[in-house]
Amino acid sequence: MPQPELSRAGCSSCTLYLVRLCYGRAFWFPLFREPLVLGMKLLGRLHGIAYAAVEGPNKDCKGCLRHLKNRLKECSPVFVFLNGLANPVFNRLRDPLPDKEEKRIAKDFASGNCMTPFKEGPSAVHETRKGSPQ
Repeated sequence: MPQPELSRAGCSSCTLYLVRLCYGRAFWFPLFREPLVLGMKLLGRLHGIAYAAVEGPNKDCKGCLRHLKNRLKECSPVFVFLNGLANPVFNRLRDPLPDKEEKRIAKDFASGNCMTPFKEGPSAVHETRKGSPQ
């Protein structure tokens, strides 16, 4: 099996952390995101991109699609076009769900300025807002 090739582009924010928060806060968010994920994985296969769920600079990046997305941006004009349509809608739906502090944590983690933001590892999906009952 070929080794996954990481994109040369880095992360400005930990999308995986933000997405995991959103999955726990809005029942509809996975219904919107998962078809996009499937499309990225299929397009990646068509372009011969060896994606593995363990890609990323550290162990908490397991399952992140950032490197697949960046590789698709580098080699697929079709993806660039489709991403230009879907990404603004995705961001408008995602951005109100995490609070300002969580967004800061996502940026700090991606830049290497803080420890892992994942409370129970990256597979912890059912997060709640601060102060809400668990």
